[in-house]
Amino acid sequence: MSEKITLSGVPETMLQTVYARAKETKTRGAITDNKAVEIIDRLDYDFSMADKDAAMHSGVIARTIVLDKLVKTYLAGHGGLYPNKTGVENLLYLAQLKGVIGKREVEEAIQRVGLDPADKRVFGKYSMGMKQRLVIAQAIMEKPDVIMLDEPTNGLDEAGIKEIRQLIEQEKERGALILLASHNQEDMKILADQVYKIADGRIERKGTEL
Repeated sequence: MSEKITLSGVPETMLQTVYARAKETKTRGAITDNKAVEIIDRLDYDFSMADKDAAMHSGVIARTIVLDKLVKTYLAGHGGLYPNKTGVENLLYLAQLKGVIGKREVEEAIQRVGLDPADKRVFGKYSMGMKQRLVIAQAIMEKPDVIMLDEPTNGLDEAGIKEIRQLIEQEKERGALILLASHNQEDMKILADQVYKIADGRIERKGTEL
């Protein structure tokens, strides 16, 4: 068991906020924050007063629900990319973090998802389908061994869906392991070799068919 950590100089309100998130997670309440649970379990701190403060707990959870929804909405629209930068600029910035590819590979990935590397429009002006394509380009540009895709055909028209499915098949043929999360059963039927059905954060069933 890891040694407990004693904190000093940390505002009590901050600790109580993390504790409220952890407590709600453990009771399978309105939110899930496993990192908060991990933090609280490692702290040597008396949270008995926080346990008695129902109003504080309710306030933290209410704010969390609202803020989590706002963050999810923002990320769904922006894919974690900069709205004021072009597609190439966004992916070049991300490529610099690892330094294993350059502009040529970035532009190649953008072309593979059906976008134009010379397009000067900034990401914030992209349509939903274009944003989805650029996020997929980011996922494949470094030719990783494992690729994680969340609803990759969401927001695409029929032609776009076909293109992205073909791209995923190409990455499979390259030897990449692809973890695909999707509510689109057609995607799963066409692309998946192994299917895991998840309910309430738990694997409910696995197999080769839906």
